[in-house]
Amino acid sequence: MLALLLVGPSPAGAHTDLLQGSPGPGQRVGGEVDVIDLVFAEPVTEAAVTITGPDGEDIGGEMTAADGLIIRFSLDEPLTEPGDYQLDYEMISFDTDFTARGYNFTYDPSAPEPIRLGVEVEPEGTNWPMIIASVVLMAALAGLVFLFVKRTDAQRQQVGAGADDVTKSGDGEDAG
Repeated sequence: MLALLLVGPSPAGAHTDLLQGSPGPGQRVGGEVDVIDLVFAEPVTEAAVTITGPDGEDIGGEMTAADGLIIRFSLDEPLTEPGDYQLDYEMISFDTDFTARGYNFTYDPSAPEPIRLGVEVEPEGTNWPMIIASVVLMAALAGLVFLFVKRTDAQRQQVGAGADDVTKSGDGEDAG
């Protein structure tokens, strides 16, 4: 069994930890491995993943989800070469610190496929709950600004009307 290989400083208690990977640290997997999923304890942003094959060459692919609790790296082609693979990832953790770590897993065509995490990740840019929440927040802020402006106008009108009353009553006292 392969040991977990950490890249960079050891994780502090405040940093976001990797909960699960597919394939995960030290796993021996086979079948069709064309996606790498990493699940974190807290949301991460600006994630990047690199995978190095047994021959030392980088495995091509692209991030299809780089923010949130899950980051997904889709391989250009499924793994075919048996051996040890190095997976390195970096991201901005929930506490806004840059974090870089990594681990090894083994690809063996005769081993079982990695367990899929059972999560669906939408491609970047289609996070509808976040979009809807942002629209609602902006509408609420616009409503508060509108109410503030109306209240300020009403107070100005009251002050203006009060000044007119003082001027008129002042004129009456001079006449008397």
